[in-house]
Amino acid sequence: MMGDQHFISGAITGGLMCSALEIPLLYTPAVIGVVMFFALVPDVDCPGSTVTKSLPLIGTPISWFIRRLSHVVYMATKGPRDEDWEGTHRHLSHTIVFALIIGGGVYAGTVHFVGQHWALIFGGAAALGCWTHCLGDSLTEMGCPWLWPLPIAGETWYEIRTPSIIRFHTGSDTEKLIVRPLIYAGAFVAFPGVAVVVLPVVFDLGAHLVRGIASHG
Repeated sequence: MMGDQHFISGAITGGLMCSALEIPLLYTPAVIGVVMFFALVPDVDCPGSTVTKSLPLIGTPISWFIRRLSHVVYMATKGPRDEDWEGTHRHLSHTIVFALIIGGGVYAGTVHFVGQHWALIFGGAAALGCWTHCLGDSLTEMGCPWLWPLPIAGETWYEIRTPSIIRFHTGSDTEKLIVRPLIYAGAFVAFPGVAVVVLPVVFDLGAHLVRGIASHG
């Protein structure tokens, strides 16, 4: 999945998180912003990714380190039926383990500044953002091994994929013309309060249209 879709899908899950936890409206931009940023972070294993380029000076060395670490871990843990890949892109940084480590790091880095309650929220938001990225990549043909190291069908790095009918190639016309508009629409209604305001208006307009068509029938 392309970077902007990951970023906007982070807005969807961030909005849902704020709604579920009843985060005060004043703080929702910060929480959603954390989810959106970390929805890009797993692609730090790609030197040309949005997140790598957005980190001046440190992006490239971090990307290099994650790629090397991912390769070492992949070679050390791959199962008998795993592909003979380098294990760099879409491997270690695209797992729940990585998401939990990132979430724990954000918690540890913020707890002394914002207190335990908000550090837990920000850490959870970071982990949720990483996992959101993995779910997005599971919509693609390549899939995403986010359940590592759980062995499945002889593979330690088993690529989780959605049914073939709804999978697409990254950067394809299907993603650009269908998936992208759907994700943007989803983000619009996922922000806390937006759906409550917008959907009744949409339904009301729809009802008026139906009544208008019926009256002229």
